[in-house]
Amino acid sequence: MPQSYDFEVTLRGARPRVWRRFLLSTSATFFDLHVALQRACGWQDSHLFEFHSEKPARRIAGVPGDWEADGPEVPDARDVRLSSWFGEGRKSVVYEYDFGDCWVHDIQLRGVVDHDEKHKR
Repeated sequence: MPQSYDFEVTLRGARPRVWRRFLLSTSATFFDLHVALQRACGWQDSHLFEFHSEKPARRIAGVPGDWEADGPEVPDARDVRLSSWFGEGRKSVVYEYDFGDCWVHDIQLRGVVDHDEKHKR
């Protein structure tokens, strides 16, 4: 039976609260999550992005390259499976989009959903 992650995403600092909820396959990558966020939030996919944790601070996935500041290069989001993070029992991650304007999204894993059929996000 196929399984999907049930995510809820909130745009940090927005009032009233701006949020989205969607399912994404447990076999997806962080790049797939980036694409889902772009579509769900109406962004135009024209800026850099990164997924990270805050406590402890850790760069999880994003767009590797020479633009980066100090520290280790971020792993390529296309190569990092969601299960490598959420499969370890973690329930949240931060998504930062557009490093100039710093659109920060809090992503919460609400659970894993079993379903009988294929679905479109």
